[in-house]
Amino acid sequence: MENASIFNCYQSANCSVVLLFLDTMYGVLLIFSDVYASVGSEALTLVFVETKKGADSLEYFLDSEGYQVNSIHGDRTQSEREEALLAFRCGKCPVLVATAVCCCTL
Repeated sequence: MENASIFNCYQSANCSVVLLFLDTMYGVLLIFSDVYASVGSEALTLVFVETKKGADSLEYFLDSEGYQVNSIHGDRTQSEREEALLAFRCGKCPVLVATAVCCCTL
């Protein structure tokens, strides 16, 4: 695979933080299912990408693979972003893809 770094930064009974730094969308697609499986399907999984197009593409791919997923970025309306965050927080949609810019507001 291209340049990839994986860091298991924090783990407790209630929380696990894994940071993945991948060069390409292809790298994300290859590794996501393994990481998601290791933390469990009830875990909330937040994925940051660089672009709005990347967020939409990853959301589409994960949805087509059967994951409950939403994405948020600057082209979404405020109400769409709030709905996605609420669905994420309550576990209805446990995977959230966001642009790195959205990281500042989460």
